[in-house]
Amino acid sequence: MYTASMKNVRKFIVSVLRLPVLKQASVLLLGTVVSGITATNDNTKTGKLFTVMQVGGRGGADPYTKWLRLRGKVKTIGVEPESTGLAKMQATKAFDWIVPHAFADKDGTAPLYITKARGWCSLLKPDEAAIKRVVTPLCWNTRPFEVVGTETINVTTIDALKSKLPTIDFLQIDVQGAELAVLQGAKNTLSGVAALELEVRMKPIYENEKTYEAINEYLESQGFTLFQMTKQGELEFGSAFIEANACWINVRIAQQNPEFIENLKRYAKAKHDLYANSVLRLLCDVRGTEHLSSTVIS
Repeated sequence: MYTASMKNVRKFIVSVLRLPVLKQASVLLLGTVVSGITATNDNTKTGKLFTVMQVGGRGGADPYTKWLRLRGKVKTIGVEPESTGLAKMQATKAFDWIVPHAFADKDGTAPLYITKARGWCSLLKPDEAAIKRVVTPLCWNTRPFEVVGTETINVTTIDALKSKLPTIDFLQIDVQGAELAVLQGAKNTLSGVAALELEVRMKPIYENEKTYEAINEYLESQGFTLFQMTKQGELEFGSAFIEANACWINVRIAQQNPEFIENLKRYAKAKHDLYANSVLRLLCDVRGTEHLSSTVIS
């Protein structure tokens, strides 16, 4: 488990490696190691720049996407309504474009349930009875899902901001049970999205949560087909298959541009394979994003 003390040690190591006298050598050395790690699943072989929207940014992208952005291989859009995550996202320039709202299937305002562990925050209220049936004893005892407050936030749809956004090639949604509502609010945008990645659950843990079956049915009706599903959430759910990352491709775009779709498939696989890679994460932190800029879209 990633503890506070480990986080402080990591910050110290990064601060040392970013000293002017060490930074250039550190980046070169770490870059060489990372190049070896990613050689077999690097998505950049076709050389086409693409744009990723991450709905539920929580202050930063995964390390592989961040590394590609630092190399100028990908553009990123981060969506995060929760105040602490948004502040981190803006301070660290974690994305090229930032949307400080929640996405759903309508415009307006809504309560955001703030949980003990911010990764459980949602527009839906955690269902403690449902959670107790599926989580591990450790998760139940530490109660990361416990609601500690609410924030009233602005809610809109992806379609409503379509004219202000660049073309979205890869859409990633992780909004703790509200994924289907986000998709339903992006009906006009989805036709141009080449690939999707969603966090899905086989059993609901939030009130009124729509599970994988309903999400897949909707995406198939919009012309998408599933190509990858990876089990996750072992810490929370143990060996039970409750939660997964699932990826779909746009069938029409796959027929018109199969090479681009294969590029995005490699990206999706590499992103998952390298999610917890400590060397890649360290390289991203050492290189930093000070030279990059972010644009807020509202």
